Formats: sequence, C-alpha cells, structure tokens
Amino acid sequence: MGRWQENILYFTDTGKHFYSIQIFKLYTDGFNWKFPTGAIFLDIAKAFDSVWHRGLIYKLIKLNFPDHGIRLIVSYLQDRSFAVKIGNSVSTRRNIFAGVPQGSVLSPYLYNIYTCDIPEDSQITIALFADDTAVMIQASTATVVQLFLQHYLNHLEKWLISWKIAVNSEKSKAIIFRKGQTNFTLPRPLLVDVEIDWVDEVKYLGVILDKKLTFQKHRRETLKKINITLATMRPLLDRRSHMSVSNKLNSYKSILQPALLYAIPV
Repeated sequence: MGRWQENILYFTDTGKHFYSIQIFKLYTDGFNWKFPTGAIFLDIAKAFDSVWHRGLIYKLIKLNFPDHGIRLIVSYLQDRSFAVKIGNSVSTRRNIFAGVPQGSVLSPYLYNIYTCDIPEDSQITIALFADDTAVMIQASTATVVQLFLQHYLNHLEKWLISWKIAVNSEKSKAIIFRKGQTNFTLPRPLLVDVEIDWVDEVKYLGVILDKKLTFQKHRRETLKKINITLATMRPLLDRRSHMSVSNKLNSYKSILQPALLYAIPV
C-alpha cells in the first residue's frame, strides 16, 4: 500500500474522521506558518467500475500476493456479463472486463490495491479514501503552489491513462487555503486537457471546507439538515407520542446523533 493508505484499512466513519483530522492539521499548520495550502479534489468517474481486471491481477502479482489468493480473486471477477433491457427488448450479453461489484465488502479493498501505486512526490501530500482523492501542497506563495500542483498533475495524467482510470475534470475542484489574502489570479490546473476551476469552498468526506477554514457554511448546512430531520421526527419523539422511551432513544441514536457528531473531531 502507499504511505498515504497504510493508516486506513476500513472504510468507515472512523476512517473518514482520521483523514479529515490529518488534512485539517495540514491546513492549520499552513495557517500557523503563514503558508498557503493548495488542494485539488479529484472526482474519479465511476471509480469502482474503472478497475481494469487484468491491471488489478498484474498489481496483485507485483505485490507478491499468494497464488491461491490471486486465483480466488480471479474466480470472483471472471465470467461476469451484462445485458440491457428496455421495455420488452433485451440486448445480447457482453462480458465485463472492468469493475468490482458495488456493495461487496471486498470491493473497496480491491480498489485500494488497484490505486496503491498512484504517483508520489516528496512535495505533495495525497489523501485517498476509497474513491475520494485529494492532492495537497504547502509552499511560500500561491504561485509556487500552483506550479507544484500542475507538475504533479502532469505525472498523474500519464498514470491515469495507463491504468484506464477516468477523472471527471469538470467536477474536480481546486482551492487555496490561507488565513490572509485569498483572492489570487492563478492559471487553472489542467488535467487531461480540461481546466480545473479554482473555488472558494469544497466538500470532502462530508465536510464543507471554505478557503479560510471558518466552517461557517458546514455548520449552517448541518444545522439545517438536523432541523429538517427533527421536524420529521417530532411526532414520534414528542412527549405525547405513544412510542416507548427506549424506542425514542434508539431513534435519536440511529438518526439524529450521527448527524450531530459526524466529523466532530475536526
């Protein structure tokens, strides 16, 4: 696994919190040092569907996975096919040569293995949580940040093409985090001949990050979501409700509490 993947093996909210804390620490360090931090948040198009089977097997072999484990994964992926049905018409079946079954416990791990050799750079911090990818760097000026990010994207583009991974550049976003001035005029990063827009805020792992890290919009959106949920549940939680206290508590813990506590370590 890559050095940026080895600390997270389970795709859970705990893992998301771990990554959120690590990323936030990088940004706050930049604030303390008065360095701008640039980040590009990449939208991997149909990430789990893009796992090229032959490429995955090649990487398993390169990583010295045991033969019996590789054969098991091959049998898990091979002989899959699909057909399209529209009304009463059904297409002929076609074999599937890419993609891992969504909803499977194994699929996130296979995707993690498939992307474990994403290009690394000593100047760049990479955070890859399942199909959510962030590329970050701190430097003395925003101009230097942009140059380093573009240099990395040039290498990343070759890797993406080699392993048949598509990035939705139009949905990918770039941002500069800085305590002081943030109104920079910078060339837009370019990936696969598409320019990536600079924005004032991004949403990553469920947290809205604004360029000054005030979290004001994130708090507003979270409160709005909780109020809507609470209004829906009020007839059930009201003291006049016939629902038992135990069931009310379970409803709170399963529905309201997760929304209140999500990303609270950040």
